[in-house]
Amino acid sequence: MQNPFLIWPLVCVALLGLTGCGSKVEREAVAEAQTLLKHREYSKAVSTINEALKEKPSSKALLRERIVAFLWAERPDLAYAAYQDLVSRVSKKDDVLADALAHPEPIVRASAAKTLASVRDSDSRSALEKASGDKEEMVRRAAVNALGHLRDPKSVKALQKALQDASWFVRGEAARALGAVADARSAEALFAALEDSDEYVRHTAGTALVDLAKPETQAIFLKEVAQSRGERQIVSALALANIGQKEGVAVIEVEMARASDPLQRRRCLEALAKLRLPACLPAIQARLADPDGSVQFAAVTTLSMIPHESSIALLKRKSEDLSAPEIVRARARDAALIITKELASKPTSRAK
Repeated sequence: MQNPFLIWPLVCVALLGLTGCGSKVEREAVAEAQTLLKHREYSKAVSTINEALKEKPSSKALLRERIVAFLWAERPDLAYAAYQDLVSRVSKKDDVLADALAHPEPIVRASAAKTLASVRDSDSRSALEKASGDKEEMVRRAAVNALGHLRDPKSVKALQKALQDASWFVRGEAARALGAVADARSAEALFAALEDSDEYVRHTAGTALVDLAKPETQAIFLKEVAQSRGERQIVSALALANIGQKEGVAVIEVEMARASDPLQRRRCLEALAKLRLPACLPAIQARLADPDGSVQFAAVTTLSMIPHESSIALLKRKSEDLSAPEIVRARARDAALIITKELASKPTSRAK
């Protein structure tokens, strides 16, 4: 079998001739740059192209080759800038990045996908979906991430397939991307991912489901809160709270008291903060004694958002608790003042 790294430069040179971009300056610069890239001489390759661009500043072939050079160097930021330069000089858009998703070098394919995440060109969706099944994990991960940036509902099927990838990293990116697309058809696949063997994937799927919650999708989560148990029920309760629905409050309070993970307890507090229900104050106040300082801080912050006289003395006591982190004590002092001022500004009702 012929070496693909030798075939690629020949193909590119042939394409130059076919597109009519065949001046001697262009041909020689592209050929030299490709040789340098093959030997990982990225800076020299870019310098060669830039020198040729001084003579041919609007050369599509040279501008495209400079983008590929930055992809080789794993600099999607510079590739993005070079792409913007290309489309501003020559045409409104170009397929160079989508074409690079078929490059024989995995680094180039992955960099192309990362660059497309910034470009957000909907025309690249099909190429990115194909790249999401690439044999190299880093390419699949970058392609899935880019599909998430496109936020195109047409990618849901490909992203759901990526949720079954052998790599936990790709599965996690797929869950995150589905959350970004926010299509109700993803709900069941994301609920299934809550049982993934990897903790990162489970967490990302839960976050994606919360992002999926909207008034038009709330029926999905109301059903899960009423009929499911375990993580499906908990995530559904958090999702509902995210859109101001209180049907899962009891589930959140129980989870906040029993969860061993401080991050999960903070997520519960954040959900209750959005609802701002005085009836939840006892459960929130109990978290002032949480063993984790970050949870204590979240509890103090949440209490400041639900002004109630019963919290003032507790917060003052917390501000004097030397066992608490200084940032928690300071926040507790501020919260007590905020609540005091808030209550003082409300007109007192007179008994008739």
